Amino acid sequence: MPSSFPTFPHHSQVLDYLISYAERFDLLSCIKFNTEVIAVEPVKSDEEPIKWAVHYRCKDGESAVEVFDAVA
Repeated sequence: MPSSFPTFPHHSQVLDYLISYAERFDLLSCIKFNTEVIAVEPVKSDEEPIKWAVHYRCKDGESAVEVFDAVA
């Protein structure tokens, strides 16, 4: 965060910072907005490294699952 921000920034400052960070590193295309994560679970496999299945529901109610190499 910018050094000009207070120790405990206002939520609008945190939002501005997160948006500028995502724009700077071209992350917005990787984010699914208005989406609820239902579950995250390891994918059963003998392969290493382990992969993760993310179950989610979109704002329109449609559910889906995507597999990722890592989750945070």
